[in-house]
Amino acid sequence: MRNLILATIVSSIMTMPAATFAAGFTTYGKIENLNSRANTVRLVNGDSFRLPTDVDLSSFSVGQVVKITWDTQNPGSVRIGPRKTIFELKATGISGVN
Repeated sequence: MRNLILATIVSSIMTMPAATFAAGFTTYGKIENLNSRANTVRLVNGDSFRLPTDVDLSSFSVGQVVKITWDTQNPGSVRIGPRKTIFELKATGISGVN
């Protein structure tokens, strides 16, 4: 009986869509730096995000408060000066906050 229940649970988990397991994260902050060509946004708190190439950043500006969504906690590192490196997360979207 235990094996049947375990097999049913494992089977149910394996048939769930992958999106079910993806945890989404949201960050709110004020834009400190914006690079439309590289599609990157750095917030005043130091968090940096790279957005997909199909996201248009032309409607955003430095000082604007935004909401950024992202799915992964594995940032890449980006060198921004001779002695300064920041970590950059891959974002999935950005929107203005009123």
